[in-house]
Amino acid sequence: MPCSPGHIQRENPGCGGAEGDRKIAESQQTLYAYLSEQPCAGTYAFQVPADSRHGRESREAWMAVRFVPGDRSTSAAVAA
Repeated sequence: MPCSPGHIQRENPGCGGAEGDRKIAESQQTLYAYLSEQPCAGTYAFQVPADSRHGRESREAWMAVRFVPGDRSTSAAVAA
């Protein structure tokens, strides 16, 4: 599955990762908007197991990888 251009979606924002779409330090841009502008480095598929507690069947999910290369000391920081 190819990357969708300029689209980042989180179906369950409370599940792991950053706590929502934060602003980037010293910028008015948000993290998700910034990452959406970056090229897709690749995609991979994985199996999500069934969860009978929530009535969800097992399924295949796709993950798109986007990143900003750079040195840790100079990369954009995320504002708390």
